[in-house]
Amino acid sequence: GACGFVHGAALSLASFTAAVLVVRLQDRIGPRKIARVAFILTAAALVLLAAVVRNDWATFAVVVGMAAAGLGEGALITVLFNVFKPLLSALDP
Repeated sequence: GACGFVHGAALSLASFTAAVLVVRLQDRIGPRKIARVAFILTAAALVLLAAVVRNDWATFAVVVGMAAAGLGEGALITVLFNVFKPLLSALDP
């Protein structure tokens, strides 16, 4: 229902936001530091979700946990893509 849409939207929008921020900050901060912070954020989000998820998914804490997970995962995926992109393009003939 609508509750699932809110959680999915929180995760997706946070992932997109993280991707945009990582692209802008990667040269200044560096991929290693961004990845470290993203792993910590993702782990904290998973701990939060493990603590608050019951049969009622309509709580504010779940939305916050999903958004935090989206930020962490979006940052990790973007950093990973940017690190491996030159390696993958080198394999192209």
